[in-house]
Amino acid sequence: KSILTDDVLLSFLMKDPKRQNIYEKIFKNELEKEGILVEKLNSSGPNALYSWNNKISSISNDKPKELKSLDFVINYQNTLIYVVNKYTNEEGGAQDNQYKDVIVQLRYLGPNTINQVWFCLDGKYYTKEKIDSLKKINKDAIVVNLESLIKKLKNKN
Repeated sequence: KSILTDDVLLSFLMKDPKRQNIYEKIFKNELEKEGILVEKLNSSGPNALYSWNNKISSISNDKPKELKSLDFVINYQNTLIYVVNKYTNEEGGAQDNQYKDVIVQLRYLGPNTINQVWFCLDGKYYTKEKIDSLKKINKDAIVVNLESLIKKLKNKN
């Protein structure tokens, strides 16, 4: 009863929207609306997938510690596309860390995985300048936002 009537208590118990994976749910829902099959991947543990050593693979002892797991897999026209998905709206420590995570992942992208791993970056943080600097790290990498990801997939017909 207190939760329904006490706003201070409710705000204390509420979960931060960023911790509810809202952006991941939006990403998945938007793709599914377009008829695109998408699956959220495990972010840790033995079933998490990584792009390194020129392949997509699960965790092993020699995986670089700074490398983060892939977020989604899209099955589009019998092609698997793995997605690193980031939504960042403001500058700051944790947000800058997400940007650095993308840099690390771009550096570990090999010739065999360059077309298999796409980077979908959304939010005010990812300015044209930031996107351009990421593309300089790996000129062949596919760096898009959600809208252009959908267009790119639809044009694969």
